[in-house]
Amino acid sequence: MQTYVAFLRGINVGGKHKVPMADLRSLLEKQGYRKVKTVLNSGNVVFEAEPLNLAEAALHIGNLLLESFGFPVPVRIFEGEQIKTIAAALPEEDIDQKAGVQYYFTFIHASADEASIAKLNQDDFFRIIATLEQVVISRVDTNLGKSPDAMAKLEKVYGKSITTRNWNTLNKITALL
Repeated sequence: MQTYVAFLRGINVGGKHKVPMADLRSLLEKQGYRKVKTVLNSGNVVFEAEPLNLAEAALHIGNLLLESFGFPVPVRIFEGEQIKTIAAALPEEDIDQKAGVQYYFTFIHASADEASIAKLNQDDFFRIIATLEQVVISRVDTNLGKSPDAMAKLEKVYGKSITTRNWNTLNKITALL
């Protein structure tokens, strides 16, 4: 058995696309996934399964959600060890304990390039501080700007199929791995 993390994009936000976590856990357990746990109410799922093709499993779970809840839900799946590595990738020298500073991990479908990073790093409130393969790590100072503004900037560059989690959420997920 291997441990996986699934990120569901855009559920339970602003009263739209409601997916009760108990229903989500039950749905996945009926499909044979084991030890299914949800983290928060925003589409973070930790589960065990036999080795998976990540893209096929994401498509399968997305189709299950569409059939069960009646709306499309983009799904990204990662191996648990990948998430541990990603969560640990926040450069210590960039960690600012100032109130209002938040760190985000955006899962994109391609590697970030220098041109896209330069395009995004034009405001004081939002900075890309590191990248991994298909992950952009950013710092948002909410004293100077709003997190939704930062996420909108990322969507303009990488498209609407991305999904973002904050550092605190990733740490809660890794505690279950």
